[in-house]
Amino acid sequence: DLNMACTIFDQMIKKYENKGTGVEGLLYSNIITLYREMKNQPKADEWYQKLKQSGIEYLNDYLNNLK
Repeated sequence: DLNMACTIFDQMIKKYENKGTGVEGLLYSNIITLYREMKNQPKADEWYQKLKQSGIEYLNDYLNNLK
């Protein structure tokens, strides 16, 4: 269930954000990709903006990978 996966990734981001674990970028990328697969571009865009504002390490690499 893609919606459930998005919910789980969202919960994981809340748990790990700002802790410097290195997993945040992958979580954001997965959520964005899932919303794109569900053809929910507004939610994908919303999470893309959250990713851009996150300031995580290697941010530009994650953004480039999503293009």
